[in-house]
Amino acid sequence: SNTGSADLKDIKFLSSVPTNWTVTFEPDHIPLLKAGESQEVKAYVKADSKALAGDYVVELTARTPETSSRADFRVSVKTSTWWGIVGLAIIILLAVGLYKTFQVYGRR
Repeated sequence: SNTGSADLKDIKFLSSVPTNWTVTFEPDHIPLLKAGESQEVKAYVKADSKALAGDYVVELTARTPETSSRADFRVSVKTSTWWGIVGLAIIILLAVGLYKTFQVYGRR
């Protein structure tokens, strides 16, 4: 929102994100925002498909020729539980295999 007393012209949006991440803005710029008015802007952040689970900082900036405003957001990346299930299945299969091996050959 434009809380100042002057109109803001040619507002552009910028981002600073980790490598191979993308940010798209909707709309991608605002030609004019009159004093006292506001306009909703959506930022779509897409993490790299190889991003590790964890928290990352995404910096979004709105800039005009006269001024700028910046906001930092913490973005959490979570991994699928699928690989945890696969790992557990492998451990169970190995345990069953060892049990069967000791049953067949016994302790010598």
